[in-house]
Amino acid sequence: RLNKYCLQMLKEASERAKIDVGRDGVAKIHVEGICQDPTGKVMDLGASLSEVEFNKMVMDLVQRTFKVCDEALQSARMTASEQSGMRLTAPRLAATCALSPAEVDVLLIALAPELEPRYETLYAYLQNDVTRKRPTVDLSLNLICRTEQEKMQALVQYSKKLEALPDRFKDLDRGAFTVPECQTRVDIIPEFRDGVMHFYADLNVRQSPTIAAVLAIIFAAVNGEPPSTTLGIPNDFVSILMESIGLASREPGLTAMIARLKRYAREAGRQTA
Repeated sequence: RLNKYCLQMLKEASERAKIDVGRDGVAKIHVEGICQDPTGKVMDLGASLSEVEFNKMVMDLVQRTFKVCDEALQSARMTASEQSGMRLTAPRLAATCALSPAEVDVLLIALAPELEPRYETLYAYLQNDVTRKRPTVDLSLNLICRTEQEKMQALVQYSKKLEALPDRFKDLDRGAFTVPECQTRVDIIPEFRDGVMHFYADLNVRQSPTIAAVLAIIFAAVNGEPPSTTLGIPNDFVSILMESIGLASREPGLTAMIARLKRYAREAGRQTA
């Protein structure tokens, strides 16, 4: 620790390793002449670092950062709201919308950059992309879930939020709305009114909770929005999400569903052109 030259070498090697892990998924670390053995022989440092190992190293620190931030914000706002006789907005929103603890955490993660701009830098660092200053679904799951099982449990909770198919579609011939690439039957029905899209899905939620969860997340973002919002869904959204929870085998069906949503959005866009 007293050798500033060695510390600088380690910092530079750490920064290179972070970049390599983000780009290639693994980093080969090599620092020449970092120390000496008891006989005075100069020694090099050599090691490898995988993306999984890197995430484990930093995730606990990030989660502690959110905890401290949350506690400070809650304490300050609770005191101010009690003194003014007003009810705190976040807890009131959580109670009104029946948000689970995990959903409250996701809400805080999403709001953090609005409350403290430095979180933009943190998110960009964690995602190894200076343009990604907002949390993705994958990053949010990584922050609130420590294991793949916890991620699956969080997704199952989201599956319960998938809007039921309205009665007016019950007698509709849904053959044209079925997504054949899915392992289990999924019908996606679009509506385009007053310049905005609204999607509905009919599937067996108990049999396919992961699909229902992903659709619930997507529909929450695009329903009530113009077609351009649906067309703006990132092409790698499904692959990133499925890989993060170890369900890459479900990717083709989910990718086909995203393609179907975009097709409907393009058709709706042509109606207004």
